[in-house]
Amino acid sequence: MKIRAILSGFGFAFASLSLSGCDSGTGPATTGSLTVVTSTTGQNLDADGYRCRLDDGEADPMGVNEIVTLRDLAVGSHTIALSDIASNCEVAGHNPRNVTVVPFAVLSVRFDVECTALSSAT
Repeated sequence: MKIRAILSGFGFAFASLSLSGCDSGTGPATTGSLTVVTSTTGQNLDADGYRCRLDDGEADPMGVNEIVTLRDLAVGSHTIALSDIASNCEVAGHNPRNVTVVPFAVLSVRFDVECTALSSAT
């Protein structure tokens, strides 16, 4: 009985060593990606588009119907915001939005924007 327990323990130790030997040596992933989607409907769409800002970074231009993927983002909590929205357009849901980037994953955030007809001055 004692010999069997030792051999079982040896097999477990061997399997553990073998599995750890498969590690690429790069350690845990520290980055992920975020896809930002704008979908604008209605009338008199925002002619110059929007600006998209991640955390406290610079706001980058984004089209009214565009998909942009932000890569190599630090894993953890981030804030994404859409700005420079025309007065006749409104973002559905929260803006800004909190997102959590996870390693090896592409998170998607969609901003639905509805624009109404501009009234003409008489």
